[in-house]
Amino acid sequence: MEHSHKICFSIKPVKACPEGSYAKETKEHKTSFTCYDRTSTEARRLLRQARRDNEPIEVPSEKASFVQQLRVPTTCVVY
Repeated sequence: MEHSHKICFSIKPVKACPEGSYAKETKEHKTSFTCYDRTSTEARRLLRQARRDNEPIEVPSEKASFVQQLRVPTTCVVY
C-alpha cells in the first residue's frame, strides 16, 4: 500500500490471483502491515523487489503498524 509519505507492506504474503485471472470466491482475512517512511532505503529496496519479482517478498520481522481486513481469493478463474 502506498501513501503520500509512507509505504506499507503486509508482514506475511497475501494470496492473490495470478495475472489473467480473477477471484471467483473470496474470504475476509485480517492482515498486519508494517510501514516505512517513503524516503527510507529499506522502503525503496522492498518496493523495487516487489515490482521486479512480482512475487511475495520477505518483509523484515517488524512490529505491525496497523491491521486491516482484506478480501483474499479462495478460488481463481482464468478469463
